[in-house]
Amino acid sequence: MNPGAVYVSGSGFSLMGPESMLPMNDPLTNLAIAEGSAAPGARRPEEVVPPGRRGETAFVVRASFFVVFASILVIGLERGSSEQKEPNGTRSLLAVAGIGEIAFQDLETVDQRMFRQVQEGLVEAESVRASRGTWPEVAEMSAEGIPPFAPDPLDRAGYRWGLLQSGTIVNYLGVPSKDPSRPTLAIVMLEPEPGVPDPNAVEDEVHHRLPDGTWLHVSIWMGPTLQNAQWPAAAPPVERGWKRVVTGQRVAK
Repeated sequence: MNPGAVYVSGSGFSLMGPESMLPMNDPLTNLAIAEGSAAPGARRPEEVVPPGRRGETAFVVRASFFVVFASILVIGLERGSSEQKEPNGTRSLLAVAGIGEIAFQDLETVDQRMFRQVQEGLVEAESVRASRGTWPEVAEMSAEGIPPFAPDPLDRAGYRWGLLQSGTIVNYLGVPSKDPSRPTLAIVMLEPEPGVPDPNAVEDEVHHRLPDGTWLHVSIWMGPTLQNAQWPAAAPPVERGWKRVVTGQRVAK
């Protein structure tokens, strides 16, 4: 018997050799036999195989990864551009200025520098106020080299500072002596009435808590130099061009 030969029996085709292991009624077996007996040049049927599930899964995973990565990138850029460091090490969100306000990021570079110096001097003044109960004079802080009260070779406007106080209202006022086009600066502190604490006070850029537990309402303003202005002031006149500088709410380190 010739191996691999095709024999006809009453039950149908029979393959001898390795192919004889294939069942006669199996569709694949019949297809193989039919292909072997097809006429030369005849078009053979082709099996269309759908994309594998493994390939589809890999595509979905890659697409999901890029979506998540893009989302993290956008959030990170927004977060990085909306936060800044305060002199005391805290982080603050960039502020949105309202009526009578100007955001720190919208100031000119020279004014941003001056504002930072004012913040530094304010911290020192608050420390003295907490330790001895009175606000330090400008000459005292200037002698100790505390900005913005000390002479500054980069200060082309020639700011002159003074301390004004009336009751619980305290102002440090800086007036440009060499360049009237530069804004006047005002550090405004409102002390609480003696024996009347604020139980709802929360420390932020406006409400400062001194080391001795005293709460202050503090704000920093910029505006035009005014003649016949009433100083000290609880709030400079917004209607005459004064604006409070805002940096954003303080958040934890």
